[in-house]
Amino acid sequence: MWWILSTLALAQVPTGWELGTDDPDQYQVERSKDAKHGSVSVVLVGERGAEDYATLNQTINAAGYHGQRIRMTIWLRAEAVEDWGGAWLRVDGDTPGEALAFDNMQPRALRGNIPWAEHQLVLDVPKEATQLVYGLVLAGSGRLSGDDLKIDIVDDTVPVTNLLPRPLPPKPRNLNFEASEE
Repeated sequence: MWWILSTLALAQVPTGWELGTDDPDQYQVERSKDAKHGSVSVVLVGERGAEDYATLNQTINAAGYHGQRIRMTIWLRAEAVEDWGGAWLRVDGDTPGEALAFDNMQPRALRGNIPWAEHQLVLDVPKEATQLVYGLVLAGSGRLSGDDLKIDIVDDTVPVTNLLPRPLPPKPRNLNFEASEE
């Protein structure tokens, strides 16, 4: 994605965050006093007729999470979301464009008007991970509010929400067809 951002679109982007979109005239970030917790929330806004998507994201080094399962928790609210919105979390590898794990909530996306609710994204971070990228995503028009994002390490009893295909097994198995999986 080519990131072209206007001064207006960047005006209210919180410190440490980036607004990404191919259509900066249609998307902007606002800060709102209508927060679920605390005093301020962030709002990703798609203007009426917006047909692309935008993200509000942050990127961090994955080294502190190698070999761990992480859970991103965030409070979200949708207002007049025409296409879909949600949170997203991606674990990147060494090769540019290589996602090792990914969840953007699209199968469980927010549409229309949805009150504040807590959402969770859970991914494994393999040892070859280089960075974590996460935030909000809004496709089309509407308002997607976010508040109180946190990332914590959880144990393997918490199921992952990874949308990428499972990795291929490292070696052949059950070549005589005798074992059954239960």
